[in-house]
Amino acid sequence: MSLEDLGNIGEFVAAVGVIVSLIYLAVQIRQNTSTIRAASFQDVVENSATFLKEVYRDADLTRVWFSGIDDLRSVNGVDRQRLHLLIITYFRRIENTFNQTRKGLLKDDEWE
Repeated sequence: MSLEDLGNIGEFVAAVGVIVSLIYLAVQIRQNTSTIRAASFQDVVENSATFLKEVYRDADLTRVWFSGIDDLRSVNGVDRQRLHLLIITYFRRIENTFNQTRKGLLKDDEWE
């Protein structure tokens, strides 16, 4: 076996090594993407649950929320301001979910 043959074998082995490395990298990226998506969805679920807890644990806040949903004109004064802040909070969480979906961190069906 000549030196040239050994060089060709070395190049072949190196090429196989590069291909194996690229396949390994692709698998790792896919797993990382899956993990990030799962964490993003978990964050959305936890944010929704936190919002709901804030509303249902406080009877007065629950009254304000449902009064405002049923008839916004029936809510006045401080309660109207509380409702306004609740709505802002609610829509900011929806906006966050939308942005995560747009960036590919959540799947379309998770957004829906």
